[in-house]
Amino acid sequence: MSKARNLADLLDSSGDVVSGALDNVPASNDASALTTGTLPIARIADGDITAAKLGSTLDLSGKTVTLPAGTGGKVLQVVSTQKIDAFTTTSNSYVDIAGLNVSITPTAASSKIFIIATIQLSTNTGSNEYGGWYLRFLRDANSLPVGTFGNANQYSAAGGLRWQVNNTMTTEAYTYLDSPNTTASINYKPQVAATTYDSGRIVYVNRDNANNSNFSGTGVSTITLMEIAA
Repeated sequence: MSKARNLADLLDSSGDVVSGALDNVPASNDASALTTGTLPIARIADGDITAAKLGSTLDLSGKTVTLPAGTGGKVLQVVSTQKIDAFTTTSNSYVDIAGLNVSITPTAASSKIFIIATIQLSTNTGSNEYGGWYLRFLRDANSLPVGTFGNANQYSAAGGLRWQVNNTMTTEAYTYLDSPNTTASINYKPQVAATTYDSGRIVYVNRDNANNSNFSGTGVSTITLMEIAA
């Protein structure tokens, strides 16, 4: 066979070497020689891509990162708010505590939202009478789990108090791990209601019943939300 025939088999009509003639050409380990195409995943050895090889910022926008089993539960973000001014209500139905709510936008629908709240509450009482309150939390317009009561004068609540001690402010603590299943912005807020056992009861937030100056005082109520990775 002539050399001319060999060259004809080696080159295409454009003068480029045909791919079939390269079956005996060893692959290069020099990545700088790769000017077009992609590097097959199989050519990347385990452990070759280290943290030092990555940029200072790894942008995974729009991507889903799956963590190995047993490595979830990381805190992804924290938002918090506080209320330092006073609020009062005589309502026997649940009402919002003005200015005490906080919103969060989960980064993944599988995330949990851990709620930590402390609400400073007080009530007024009369002679041989009781005062008190009921407390619950809402995610947007939906009530988070509450206990149930059989008495018609009681509300379903996450917490509450009925007592005969006037002028004293106490801390109502609340924690709950919620599963909102969304990546949309959601709002959490507490609601309070005065007990219906006695008429004229007042619920105070961030202050005691200041009818007696010897007991006058104020407090701060807070809500903190933590997004926890699934």
